[in-house]
Parts: sequence; structure tokens; C-alpha cells
Amino acid sequence: MKSLYRILISIFFIFSTVTLVKTVYVNRQLFTEVFNPYWYKYKFDHSQWIITNKNKVTISDADLYSHMAYEYVSGIDPTTQNFEVPPLSKYLIGASILWFYNQRAISLIVGILCLVLVFYLTLTITRSALAGLLAVSLTQINWLFVDQFLNAPQLEIFQLFFLLVFILFYSLYEKKQRLRYFIVAGIAAGAFTMIKFFFVHYLLIIALLTGYCLLTKKKWPAIISQLAKISLLIMVMFFTYYIRFFLLGGSILQLALVQKWILGFYFLHSNIHTAKILGSYIPLIFLNRWQFWSDGYPVIHYQQWSITWPIVYLAGITSLIGLYFQKRFQKNTTYYLLGVFFILYSLFLFVTPVWPRYLLLLFVPLNITIAAFFNPGK
Repeated sequence: MKSLYRILISIFFIFSTVTLVKTVYVNRQLFTEVFNPYWYKYKFDHSQWIITNKNKVTISDADLYSHMAYEYVSGIDPTTQNFEVPPLSKYLIGASILWFYNQRAISLIVGILCLVLVFYLTLTITRSALAGLLAVSLTQINWLFVDQFLNAPQLEIFQLFFLLVFILFYSLYEKKQRLRYFIVAGIAAGAFTMIKFFFVHYLLIIALLTGYCLLTKKKWPAIISQLAKISLLIMVMFFTYYIRFFLLGGSILQLALVQKWILGFYFLHSNIHTAKILGSYIPLIFLNRWQFWSDGYPVIHYQQWSITWPIVYLAGITSLIGLYFQKRFQKNTTYYLLGVFFILYSLFLFVTPVWPRYLLLLFVPLNITIAAFFNPGK
């Protein structure tokens, strides 16, 4: 029976890998075309960000990030354009333009690194390469992962990468108590917070560590010390990513005013009635319908939804519960971090106007827990 299981997982891995490679190859022109800054500037200058009348042309997030990335690496102050989104992701996309003459190549590279991290994290908690292949396979067949390449550049793939790095190195720190692991974890946490809305994702990291420390029964002085040290590293990274702003003469007070504006942009001026979109990610997963936040709050459908979404979601929750009652949480920090992050991110999605791509960070941790619970190599 175990041999048959291994054969099935191996076939599943080969199938998912070939499918992903084929998809990338068929769309290879996306990763080889030369970035044209003049075209993207034209689209931006005639978009909804500049023109408010009916003559505007809607620019996608991917095209907006591409244009802003080129502007950022060309030297503009990152607090003058598209500053409601932190600068790190645009610097990464800009680096892709400089190195590969293409804005999408970085997404492909980071996506591959995410698969490596998914495999390695699963391997470390299960000691089974077959379980690692299962987690990778579940990730590769999820359209939300593939979509990060085909509609690149998007931000979730960068978030996923830094989240996995944080979980890996914080787990290593808890196991070996070596400062260098904590520093890398802090750098990754800082990068994670600087991909999207800083304040929310900073609170997410703080809540994640607090939840972990409470579940592992750490004493409050130790908890406060951990939170203070991780906060210090996050703030160091925060100011580092705004170094261009300071080099152009900006002050800390001016940066604080920019952050105040960003808070107002998201919480005071969004014109979105949160009560109307509460929990909309749940029917999106199970029924392929969710409340969109445009005029009238219509119920819409996602063309690439798959029946695997509710199956994986339920299997993931079952796996988390099973792992907890098997007392495997106590054996590895990674289990705790994956479980607490799933709960916190679910709460975040519950009150957030969602796009389907936001679910990527919900499903990948579940893929790891499923592979750990149904460990084919044990």
C-alpha cells in the first residue's frame, strides 16, 4: 500500500510540474518581451490615476506596478507616486527590468524559490521528501499560484516568499537559538510588511509571534522581548526601503505624514462599506461567488475557480486540527506558525475587500499542513 501511495504521489508531482512548465513555456513571450517604458508611461498618463473623466483608460495593477517600478529604479522619490503601496515590491520589479529587460521575470524566479521553500519546510517537519513533493504538487496545480506568473507582476508571490523565509528562519532560531537566524527572520518579516499595506501586515506579524508565544507558554518578559526585537528589525527595514526618500532630502516627519495619509486612504476615504463584504472570501472558496465592492456590491464569479478550492480548504483545516491533536505542534515551531498564520490571515480576509489572488497566502500554508498530516513517507 505504501509503495502504491509513493507511486501516486510521484505521478502527481510529475503531472503538476509538467503542467506548470508547459503553461510557462506556452506563455514564454511574457517573460522575454522587452519592457517599453514609454508605452507604460502613456498608459499611466491616460489612466484612472490621472484622468477622472470618461476619456480615461483603466490600467491594471500589473501595468501600474510595472510603470512605477521603472520610475522608482530611475530615481524618483517613492513617496510621490503610488505611495499607498510600499516601495519594496516595485524595487524588485524594477530590478527585474534592469537585469532582464522584462518586468515579469522576477515573479517567475521568486515563484520557483517559493516552491523550493515549500518543499524544504515540509521536509524539515516531516523528514519525508515525498511529503515535500506532495506540498509542491498541491501548490503547482493551484491556479492562484500560476496566475502570479501569467498576470505578473503581482504582489502576492513576493509576500508568500518572505512569509516562508520568515517561518523557516524563525523556526530555526527557536530550535538552535542562534542570533543570525533571528536576524534573517526579522529581515524577512520587514520585507513582508513592505510589500503591501505596512500597518496591517506589521500587526499581522506581531499577532503571529504573540499567538505563537502564548501557545508555547512563554513568559511575558520573553514575549515582550521577542516583539521588541522583531519590531526593531522591521523598522530598520522600513527606513531602509525609503532610503531614496531621505537621500532626496526627506525627513522622518514628512515620512510620518505620508504614512498618515496612507492610513486615511485605506480606512477613511475608501468608500467601501465593510459590513457588505464581511466574509466574502468564504463563498468565493466554496461557491465561486463573492461580494465585489464596486457600485451596488454585485455578486461576481471567478473564471478560474476550481472544485479543488473547497476540497483543499477543508482538507487543510482537518489537517491542522489533526496535527494539533496528534501533538505534533509541540514537536516543531513551524506547525504553530502555519496554524496561527492561517487563523490570523483568515480573520484579515474576513474584513477585507478581497481579490481571488489574496487567497494564495491562505492555500499554500494549508498545502504544507495537508502534506504533513497525510505524510506519504511515514
